[in-house]
Amino acid sequence: MPPELHLKTKDLKAILEPLCSRVLEHFQLPAQRLLCFFDDVDPLWFTQYFPSACRGFHAPVIGTGYISHDIQRLFFDSLGNIVFDNVIYLPSRTFTTETGAVITFSHELQHFVQYGTAYKAWAASTLLCKHLRTFEPATTAQAWNIPHEQDAMIVSKRIAELAQTPWIRTQRRESLPRTMRSIGCTFRVFRRIALSISPPRHFHGSTSIAASSFNSNSTRWTSPRVIGGDECLSGSET
Repeated sequence: MPPELHLKTKDLKAILEPLCSRVLEHFQLPAQRLLCFFDDVDPLWFTQYFPSACRGFHAPVIGTGYISHDIQRLFFDSLGNIVFDNVIYLPSRTFTTETGAVITFSHELQHFVQYGTAYKAWAASTLLCKHLRTFEPATTAQAWNIPHEQDAMIVSKRIAELAQTPWIRTQRRESLPRTMRSIGCTFRVFRRIALSISPPRHFHGSTSIAASSFNSNSTRWTSPRVIGGDECLSGSET
């Protein structure tokens, strides 16, 4: 199911809609209903809730009470039924460059893919990202070392290159398993958390049903199809 793009102004629509189309060509998205909101400001609720390095986030709509009411109302139809499962929010700071916009949007789309194809891995990584020092007080790992962030960073840089945005390769890419090993026992904590997580529940109309359109028991996710070839500091919440 294609996501719904909500670009707040006509100027944003003219600039970003072609970029979004180029990015989406490289993804096979899960079945969950996704709203992508592109803002023309850095609102107070965003700057208060997220660190200054954050450029946007992906999240399930349930539990996003920190989002402003004008965005929350888009989650519902005229009867009060929830019409989206997930949301990607990008503030104006994301769009200072074309490359930045493509990378951040791709990054958050990959988090959505993680959520929809390997929920347990996504949820475990999200918990680690938010509570890393609680689980591993002596770890030297940073938020961007967590598996789902590493995966999203690798994918988003690849998409930026495929979408023909200016990007200079300045670092060696590592596979996700290698990244997991590099942070030592944090991966063991990740796996322990993942095995204890239950599948999510999605709301269609007024009825709650267990999500069944993806392998919610998986602890691995897949990168997007490549044509032709959640609050963390790496530019996303999850």
